[in-house]
Amino acid sequence: MDVRQHGRWSIGAELLMRRQQVPARGKPHPSSTGTDQSQERNADPVTDHDRPAFTDEGFRLARQYYERLILQYPHTPWTQHAANALALYPALFNIWIYEVQDRSKRARQGPAGDRPASPTGSERSADVSTASDTHSSTAAAKKQELNEALPIAQSMDELMLSPPYDTSLPLLQLRGMLGLWLADLYGSRAQSPPSSDDEGVHQRLDRGEAVRSRELARLERGKAREVGLKLRASGAELPAVIAHLLDNES
Repeated sequence: MDVRQHGRWSIGAELLMRRQQVPARGKPHPSSTGTDQSQERNADPVTDHDRPAFTDEGFRLARQYYERLILQYPHTPWTQHAANALALYPALFNIWIYEVQDRSKRARQGPAGDRPASPTGSERSADVSTASDTHSSTAAAKKQELNEALPIAQSMDELMLSPPYDTSLPLLQLRGMLGLWLADLYGSRAQSPPSSDDEGVHQRLDRGEAVRSRELARLERGKAREVGLKLRASGAELPAVIAHLLDNES
């Protein structure tokens, strides 16, 4: 079987991603559901907690699968009419981005997202402590998300230095979206509250980090704008957020 034909290569990645998939919390296993349970599930709106969760191992297997296909089917003049690295790279970067965002989302939700709100005044102090912990967890998750997103941008930038990847419309669209994502992450880091020590070296470090983060956010927005101009010049359809960026800065 030639996995390059009829989109079979994408089916392989989907199967690998669903390996060791974690069932939705509080939901029966699909094999044990009856007719009544199926009807109830179809009648209720599906929330994020209802959806089975992908695992880090599933993402890793899918990325390795794409990496092997890219090595096995490089882009050459003789492989232009079948799936090759030019088509596989956008899929690889898409799943990599999805992996980082999904892991960050799970980290931000955490066990705190399952606790009910405290209705009584006697528990308000506990609520304040919980809110502080939640904010710290969110900041830590955002920092980790940024650290994991940077290698994606580096890999894309290195790949797109040479043809035919430098003019690939899917890669250009993806790099523009990635730039705006990184700009948002840098912006969040710049707006993080300063260290609890309001004096001395910690305060100076916090201020310096905020300045660097704002500058890096500006650079990433600039890359997204540059990509948007290339896409517009080629006549390609612009993602809405990139079109909005160009319209606001024109």
